[in-house]
Amino acid sequence: MNCNILKFFSQNVRKNRLIVDTILETQHQFNIIFIQEPPWSIICSIPSSNNCKGEPLVGVPHHPNRHIFTRHPTNQSNSPRVVTYINICALYLCFSLQNNVLNHRDIFCISFSNQDSIYFMLNIYSDSSQLALKYLKDTESSIVKIVDDGLYFILFFLFTFHFILLYFTLLFFLIFLFLEQLGLGFISHAVTSVTN
Repeated sequence: MNCNILKFFSQNVRKNRLIVDTILETQHQFNIIFIQEPPWSIICSIPSSNNCKGEPLVGVPHHPNRHIFTRHPTNQSNSPRVVTYINICALYLCFSLQNNVLNHRDIFCISFSNQDSIYFMLNIYSDSSQLALKYLKDTESSIVKIVDDGLYFILFFLFTFHFILLYFTLLFFLIFLFLEQLGLGFISHAVTSVTN
């Protein structure tokens, strides 16, 4: 499979488990599904020596045909607001979480390799406080260093933003940052939930 035939889907589910379950069951044509504002809830109880009823296992919905990529929450108030589901048929591309590139609860960076090149995908959520945009601006120098080290970037941006201005600001920032540095690249972007 060549990376140019990967299909992406992005949706802000507003912490609704039913929407996530529906997307995972119905959107089979997409290899990669980006979810913003996923529901973090009790999945099941796991055996515990301290509690006869078991300890609650908290996480996002699972699906047998999808591998989940997400940051591990440090506490309930710091749970990640982006999750990525990858079809198990595409796992041969060796997807890898890249917390060393971008490490933020609202931005998720995954790399994969194809034909001796490394590609990065970003799943970004931004709320009214614009934390994601501020974090990207603050980490611009470390991103440029990675580009200068010779890695190849083909970027797929799938955003959910609450402000149209924020969307255009971030889009232009990333276009100029990566394409100016590399002189090449392919950007695919989709906005799934923009409100004024």
